[in-house]
Amino acid sequence: MRGTVSFVSALLVAIQVARGASAGEYALLQTIGQGELNNLVCVACDKDDRVVALRKDGTIKIFDKKGKMVQSIPAVPDPKTECGLVVVCDSKGNIYVVSEKGEYKEVAMGGRKTTRFVPSGGVVCRTLDDTGKQLKEVALQGAGSITSGAFAQGKLLLADRQAGTVLVYDPNTGSKVGSIGKNFRLYCGIFGFAVDSARNDILVANLGAFSVDRYGLDGKQKNRFGKRGEDPSSFHGCCNPVNLVVLPDGRLLTAEKDSTRIKIYDAEGKKCEQVLGDVTKLVEGCAYMPMAVDKSGNVYLASLVNDCIVKCGPKK
Repeated sequence: MRGTVSFVSALLVAIQVARGASAGEYALLQTIGQGELNNLVCVACDKDDRVVALRKDGTIKIFDKKGKMVQSIPAVPDPKTECGLVVVCDSKGNIYVVSEKGEYKEVAMGGRKTTRFVPSGGVVCRTLDDTGKQLKEVALQGAGSITSGAFAQGKLLLADRQAGTVLVYDPNTGSKVGSIGKNFRLYCGIFGFAVDSARNDILVANLGAFSVDRYGLDGKQKNRFGKRGEDPSSFHGCCNPVNLVVLPDGRLLTAEKDSTRIKIYDAEGKKCEQVLGDVTKLVEGCAYMPMAVDKSGNVYLASLVNDCIVKCGPKK
């Protein structure tokens, strides 16, 4: 893995504050998809706890519980005119792929020419069944620059860095039916959030404020936690965290970039219970870190420097 995720020590750097080992320690379990996940942009888990990964070219790679690739789906009809953004799975087995219309052009950057995808306007969402068959395609009303997504109460939630809010959509029509939060301090185009399905809450990684902000589905803020600092309970660097997931027991797993730091907090964010010391460098510089969690509590972290997925889970 080019030496970026260390396997030298199987020990965790654990911070046992209140619940200790009884809360469930996590460890690095395996890596998934090496050689298949170049230009990875999003990770999700389907109803059967398979890992669904989306690349920029609109290709979906599906891996079973053992990490074996079982399916490859070209979800975008023409990768030359669309760029994959987000993949989300619902409880019925459907897969939703959000992509942006545009084209690849040669542009000048820093005195050199490079090829980049240039959006031309328009974000679409395609619904696929679990075999990859397309069921529906809708245009997403008012969508700008989408970075992450999730389902909550049958609605499709998408983080839009351009609007600076989490947009709420009817997935059947593409109509925007609401929004959650505003005035987030976003940097480097990073905008991650998670759904706490037990509470019907949305947790936003407000990285510029060094906090995690909790909202209800009605859009009202409930609370926040976090501060800037170098101690394990704080968020370090220029701006963090970049993303988070809610574990099945309600605890929160957060991801910090540059340098990578993966931590587990209690459900309220008041106590940092563990730092996963065997997960080291997943991204370089300022970068979003796609993440997903399955029903067993296993967490899947996109390693953008290694073009793979790092699986972490409860320590045996």
